[in-house]
Amino acid sequence: MKKFFSASGPCNAEKHYMLEIDSRIQNIHTLIENERYFTLHAPRQTGKTTCMKYIVSKLKQEQKYLAIYVNIESAQAVKNDVERANRIVLSILKRNIKSQLDHPYYY
Repeated sequence: MKKFFSASGPCNAEKHYMLEIDSRIQNIHTLIENERYFTLHAPRQTGKTTCMKYIVSKLKQEQKYLAIYVNIESAQAVKNDVERANRIVLSILKRNIKSQLDHPYYY
């Protein structure tokens, strides 16, 4: 399959043309090593999800951290119902923990 540009969701380096990520996430890796929080903020369709999935994959490869990617965007639909939103988040978290721990290199 020939590579192509994708702006419709997370990219996969085997299928899509991508900019190199490693040098751009070095600061994030340092933050993680130092047990610091960080926020990944950028405009739509600039690679945030691709970047986070890549970071999770790299952390799993190091076998030093338990890293899990979780997208809780669906809880936004019930943002005025905190209990329901929490149930949605916990359900997503449970499902992702199980599926991603069964597949060590999620990317």
